[in-house]
Amino acid sequence: MVKKKTEKLIQEKFLKLLESKSIDEIDINMICKNLKIKRQTFYYHYKNIYDVILSFYFDDSIEYKSVKYEDIVKETVNYLFKNEEFNKKLEIYKDEPEGGKRCFLCFTLRMDEAYKYADELGFDYFATVM
Repeated sequence: MVKKKTEKLIQEKFLKLLESKSIDEIDINMICKNLKIKRQTFYYHYKNIYDVILSFYFDDSIEYKSVKYEDIVKETVNYLFKNEEFNKKLEIYKDEPEGGKRCFLCFTLRMDEAYKYADELGFDYFATVM
C-alpha cells in the first residue's frame, strides 16, 4: 500500500513539474527535493525518469489520461528520437524483424553516441540504456 502511495506521489510531482518544464529539464533530484524524499526512495520505485513516464502507460489504474497523457508520451518519443540523422540510418531497415539488422545498427549507433558524449566530457567509462 505504501509503495503505491509513493509511486502516485512521484507521478503527480512529475506531472506538476511537466507543467512548467520540458521532459529533458526534469531530473530525479528535482522530484526528490520537491517531495522531500531520498534518491534511494525514488530508485526503489523507478529505474529512471523514463520509467515514471512508462508507468502512466502500463498502469490501468492511473487516472491521469485526462492530464495531457498523450502529450507526455508524444513529447517523450520526440525527445528520445528527435535525431533525424539517426532515424535516416535506420530507415533502410524498417521492414526488418525485431532482433534483426535494425536492432544491431540501433545498438551500435547508441553506443557510438554514448562513447562520443563520454569522450567529450573526459569520462573514463560510459554506458547506455536501450
